[in-house]
Amino acid sequence: MDTKEKRNFMKSYRIRAGLSQEQAAEVIGVSRQTLAYYEEKPYSMSLESWFKMCEAYGEDFSINFVAQKLYEK
Repeated sequence: MDTKEKRNFMKSYRIRAGLSQEQAAEVIGVSRQTLAYYEEKPYSMSLESWFKMCEAYGEDFSINFVAQKLYEK
């Protein structure tokens, strides 16, 4: 995963789920601005928001957790 992919993996999951930032933010329970921030800096998310996001996007938590750790490097 190159740097750009690491930076954009959250956005790509949202798009694959067919959700706009507004729709995803509503499901997760955050503002659109907060979701945009999470897409840039996913390590800043609370665990609760992380689980909600994974559920909303239809993604497995463990796979996303690994991707998040890769992003931090």
